Amino acid sequence: MAQKERKVKAPKTERQRKTKNYVATVYDAQGFIVWAPNRNDELQQLEAGFDLPQRANGWADRKLFDQGPGCYCVVMHSHSSSSYVITREEAVSRVLASPRQGASKRTFPTQSGLSWGVRSKPSNPSFSAG
Repeated sequence: MAQKERKVKAPKTERQRKTKNYVATVYDAQGFIVWAPNRNDELQQLEAGFDLPQRANGWADRKLFDQGPGCYCVVMHSHSSSSYVITREEAVSRVLASPRQGASKRTFPTQSGLSWGVRSKPSNPSFSAG
C-alpha cells in the first residue's frame, strides 16, 4: 500500500516574510535618517521595503511632501548596487501636478430640443459669361 507523504506546514502563528527588492530611506539635509511618528504615535525611522520601484517612488513622494526643505530619499535595489535619489522638490512637483488633459477637445452638452438659431451657408457667387 502506497502512503502519501504529507508536507509539513509551518504553523499559522509564524508569519513568513517576503524579501523586498527595493528599500527607500528618507534623509534630512544633514544626512541623518528622519524619524517620524507612526499611527501609534511612536517614533520610527522613515525607511520601508517594497516589491516594485513605482511603489517606493510613491511612498517617497508622500513622505517627502510632509518633510522640510533639504530632505531627500534614497531608493536602493537590494540585489544590485543601483540606487537613485529623489529630492523634495521633485516629490512636491509630482504630488501637486495637475491631472493630464484628454487628447481630444472636450465638448460640452448642448441644449436638447429644437434650436432656431442663425444658420448660414457660405455663399458661392457665380457670374454668367455673357
